[in-house]
Amino acid sequence: MNKELTGERHGQIRRDADRFLGGGDDTTLIIDPGGFPKRESHAVGVDRQWCGRLSKVDNFQVAVFAALVNSRDAALTDRSVLIL
Repeated sequence: MNKELTGERHGQIRRDADRFLGGGDDTTLIIDPGGFPKRESHAVGVDRQWCGRLSKVDNFQVAVFAALVNSRDAALTDRSVLIL
């Protein structure tokens, strides 16, 4: 996929979410790291690291999500796999 087109698409998603949810006193940007246990070790960003969900060291992938929320609605605005 063309990175330039991907960046344009993400920018449009963020603008649409801001137009839909933004501008109010109750609008908040939430940054949420999430972890996913992985059986294979060859996926992007997978490494042996501490996994709180599993309470052990194992193959694990960490991603970071951004969401714009207000008292009524929420919109995921971005995501990224954390490469260590």
